[in-house]
Amino acid sequence: TQGAHAVLGGLLCLFCSHMPPERFRAWAKYAFVASIFLMLLVFTPLGVEMGGARRWVRIGPLMFQPSEPTKIALILYLARCVTAARDWPKRQLHTYAAAMLSLGLVCGICLLQRDMGSAVVIFCFGLAVIFFAGLRWWAVALTWAGASVVGFYLAWVEPYRWRRITAFLHPTRDTDDTAYHVIRMLITCARGGLIGPGPGISREKWLALPARHTDAIFCVIASELGFIGAATLVLVFLLFLYRGLALARLQPDRYSAILLASLVTAIVLQAFVNMGVATGLLPCTGITLPFISAGGSSLVMTLVASGMILSLSRQARIRRKEAPAECPQAA
Repeated sequence: TQGAHAVLGGLLCLFCSHMPPERFRAWAKYAFVASIFLMLLVFTPLGVEMGGARRWVRIGPLMFQPSEPTKIALILYLARCVTAARDWPKRQLHTYAAAMLSLGLVCGICLLQRDMGSAVVIFCFGLAVIFFAGLRWWAVALTWAGASVVGFYLAWVEPYRWRRITAFLHPTRDTDDTAYHVIRMLITCARGGLIGPGPGISREKWLALPARHTDAIFCVIASELGFIGAATLVLVFLLFLYRGLALARLQPDRYSAILLASLVTAIVLQAFVNMGVATGLLPCTGITLPFISAGGSSLVMTLVASGMILSLSRQARIRRKEAPAECPQAA
């Protein structure tokens, strides 16, 4: 099924890459409404509970995770909201409040699905959009501080969430499955050494590593390719972020610039969250590694976002080619 999802995602990526960027803005509101509808389907008989969280929808032979398309739809919609204000310096707090309501709605639905990991990641995506829009730094800092307090409280009142925090802080003192997961991931990463035994040669992934094809895929990479291979993957994502932000500066309009920067940041941020969990720097969240982890919904939507990035980058290249003609000749 992963191959079928890769083919579907590739076709959608190709379609989006040839779509004019103006369409993204025009369809943003409809995409956001549709994504909210899909997330609410989780609470109907179509919803499927897996791993203690009700975050999947099954329609016939098709099963998908609505929070994945919601990530992109939210970025599209928030980018539209923050660029719709006619006088941004004076109206930014009003626009910020409207954007936070939309963001709070999506995160609230994720929490009702018992999917705090997606809620945290989606909140970070939304905050990135608002940051790129030019919101005052103190407002971003206060928002992050307030969200951290709320997140800590939500983790404290739910025993299964709090167990993840304690397993993260003291993995050797805990005896439940979460602590075992953390310890096995760290051991698997350490087995790779500097250069690793090579692709496909890893005993840990066949023995006792949970979620080796999804959440812990970075551990498998580290165990087979070693520190150098894992560090190279980190550098690839950093290069992807650098190139994306550079292309965002070449966009002809504010919406395209914010959208491109936010999409690239979302992919890289999700990758770093997955890597942080795999290396014991963050609590377990159930977040996949973009482009690499098994997971149809995540792969398809990551490729859709990539198609949008390609469309926006083509727009930047066109502007770069036209720029010399617009510049006056040097004397």
